[in-house]
Amino acid sequence: MPIEVVAFGWRTTLALVAKLLPGAQRRDGPLSDNGGVLVDAPLPPSADLHLLDRALKAISGVVDHGLFLDLKPIVVVGGATGVRVIGG
Repeated sequence: MPIEVVAFGWRTTLALVAKLLPGAQRRDGPLSDNGGVLVDAPLPPSADLHLLDRALKAISGVVDHGLFLDLKPIVVVGGATGVRVIGG
């Protein structure tokens, strides 16, 4: 799972993330568009994703992560006959 962390102090933040998700490591390559360091971490098969979401967001230096929970995607399509809303 991708995790973005603030560049300043990223090593400390990575160590805290790795306690929660063993095997987490800095991704090779450039920084994010926001100038953050990207970390990749394996997800345990039995992980409680909502609990993990809260635990990661509680770590100082974590910007965001790749868990997109409880989203209800909506697609709005416009055309010659009007607008259709799909999903939600």
